[in-house]
Amino acid sequence: MLYTYKLPFFGDTYSIFSQDGLIGSLKISALKQTAIGTLNGRVYRFKTSGFFVV
Repeated sequence: MLYTYKLPFFGDTYSIFSQDGLIGSLKISALKQTAIGTLNGRVYRFKTSGFFVV
C-alpha cells in the first residue's frame, strides 16, 4: 500500500493519505523530540532516542 503525506503551509500536523483518502495524521513536537500519530483509528507515539539530528 502506498501512503502520501501533506503539511499545511501554516501548521505542524501532517495529514496521511492512501488511495481511499485521509487515513491519519502525525503531529511532531521538536522541543519534546516526540511525535503523536493516528493511523486507521489507532494512536502511536514516537520518541527520538539519542541525539536529535537536523
